[in-house]
Amino acid sequence: MPLTADNFVQSNSGGHDFTGNVTLPAATEVGSRLILTLAGSGTIATPSGWTRDADGGAATSCNIYSRLGDGGTSWAFDIGSTQSCEWDLFEVTGIDPDAPVDVTPQTTGLAGSTGTTDPSTTYDGLLIGIHRSVGSVGGGTFPVFGAHSTNEELSDHGHATGGAFSPISISTCRRFVQALGSFECDCDPDVGTYTGTCVLYTAEGAKRKASISHWWSFPAELAGATNLHLTGANYFQVAGGTPAITSDGLQLTGSANIQDIWGPSGLGAPLGTPYPGHVAAIRFRLDSLSGDIQIAVLDDSSAGSDVVIRYVSASQKIGVKVGTGAEVLSDATVTTATWYRIDLRARCLNGTSPHLCDWQLDYGSGPVAQAQASLASNGLALGFLQPKLGWGVNATGTITYDFAVYSNVGGHYPLGEFVFPFLKVDPAGTPTVVGTANNFRRFTANGTLDGTFIAANVRDALDEWPPVFGASADGLAVVTAHATDYCEIPMQTYDPAGTGALRGPVWVFIPVWAASATTATMRINGWDGTTSTVFWPESDPQTDNTASPPWICVLWEPTGGWTPAKLDAAAIRVGALDATPDIGPHAIGMALCVQVATAIPVFGEAAAPLRVEQDSDSTTGGILALRAYTPADQSATLVYELGGVPQTPVVIPAASNPETVVIDAADATVVTRIELQPDEPA
Repeated sequence: MPLTADNFVQSNSGGHDFTGNVTLPAATEVGSRLILTLAGSGTIATPSGWTRDADGGAATSCNIYSRLGDGGTSWAFDIGSTQSCEWDLFEVTGIDPDAPVDVTPQTTGLAGSTGTTDPSTTYDGLLIGIHRSVGSVGGGTFPVFGAHSTNEELSDHGHATGGAFSPISISTCRRFVQALGSFECDCDPDVGTYTGTCVLYTAEGAKRKASISHWWSFPAELAGATNLHLTGANYFQVAGGTPAITSDGLQLTGSANIQDIWGPSGLGAPLGTPYPGHVAAIRFRLDSLSGDIQIAVLDDSSAGSDVVIRYVSASQKIGVKVGTGAEVLSDATVTTATWYRIDLRARCLNGTSPHLCDWQLDYGSGPVAQAQASLASNGLALGFLQPKLGWGVNATGTITYDFAVYSNVGGHYPLGEFVFPFLKVDPAGTPTVVGTANNFRRFTANGTLDGTFIAANVRDALDEWPPVFGASADGLAVVTAHATDYCEIPMQTYDPAGTGALRGPVWVFIPVWAASATTATMRINGWDGTTSTVFWPESDPQTDNTASPPWICVLWEPTGGWTPAKLDAAAIRVGALDATPDIGPHAIGMALCVQVATAIPVFGEAAAPLRVEQDSDSTTGGILALRAYTPADQSATLVYELGGVPQTPVVIPAASNPETVVIDAADATVVTRIELQPDEPA
């Protein structure tokens, strides 16, 4: 639910010199969040039990702190023997207890500004801003702040002292946020040295920005693929063993040896500092077992706090362990020949707090929450993530993986279910050449060229999945070098049509070929209708006419993310500055990551003859589709608004089971009204 003024339970303001207390009028609710804005005349150490969520620099004397309510009314703050401070304290409900902070300012605020936050990830947020001003030592007047231009002012107060103390003043403001963006506050004092900072807190259960940092799927179209780890454009790194993609997925089979694959080593620092999170969803099947075996690792670059998922033979359960912390076992046993999905979130407040791992296991009939795994503080905050599947120590067994999806937004937990459509070259599309058409030809029989460029021949030679190599191989060849000419091949498109939401980036798969092992360069770009993205810069992919050519595998995400229009326009551009020998792709494919919609009731009880359900985006909360059910003798009219604008009413015939209306709203704030108007029964 969005945060509002109703979430503010109580507040208090004050100021003191030396050691003092911050207080509230009444006992706090256990589990609520206490938010303290504090402006000091010098450095302030964070007291036990509190977390500094943001500071405005100036020797850490312009800060926002928070903690969970503990039933108390007073908390000590030691600000030093020669300092003074002003403070505002609020008790607020509805804030996420596990990961309350979404984003903080990128830099310290100056000239009356709190500074601008990083781009937010939450649709339901509360921005708290503090401005601090300090007068001259021994001065008798404390500064007074002006108006806030974009936020609601909650306080403006201070106190003046003489002697060694500086007059100090504070102004605190708030804003309720229901959209993504970067935020700041501005408020200028009449005199003094001023600084500011702000924090965007997020509501419990808030919907989040749709972003996925990395993912793997292993569709049947890739079955038998080898050499997927070309340097600079690989699907995964082979750390050990012989991974194989079968019709069921990625299969790792070991006999007292290492079998694992790795993703990129720096997927990005977790967002939401200082409450970051690494989130993953992995579907796997245990095919054969002989003792303990590692399933996957969320490798944290901060060292010593990796999350390890493994099968524990003594208990026949799944174990999750953070670093050297105690291993936590699943609440039920697992068996071979069964698919399981594990969802995890690794998080750490900062270098002085425990590393925690929340997780759940889907045994086949829905996710079951598991006991939290933890690691006592090792002095390190959560670092960059490197995803790993398989085992890095000698073990015996076989595991098959269907998919693995990763995010660095802690609020995405649990990621849930996904599907991965595979797109080929558009069978109704026409490859086109920019430049001289006959610089490009179809090749067949592993090297036989057409006499001229024939678009349909090129298209049909690039659509075989899994690709055929060896004597029957075909594809597109660049036969004459040119610095700017390219052949553009349109790809199939995809519309989830209300059943799910596209999560970028998209994987592009291109096995490449050359007429001999002689060095030859080529270039490959992606085109989204607006921007050309380099997949493979002009260079040698080190390919030749073998039966196992290397593959160019890249993640493609256009600036601003994928939209239906960009996906409709998606095309691959191939060219070469050195086409001796002939060089080009065998096939071109794209795999999409689609997060499956969540079904939510709107009107009527489950299975009621007259009801409405919605399919919601699991991350953003946007309504993807409405499904209206009517009994055999009663019709109805579905009325809804987008952004306050009435849409054309939809007549729902009697006996609809259901009638589906695709909405595809971008986020939860777009659909502002849903109403079902039943007709009289027949």
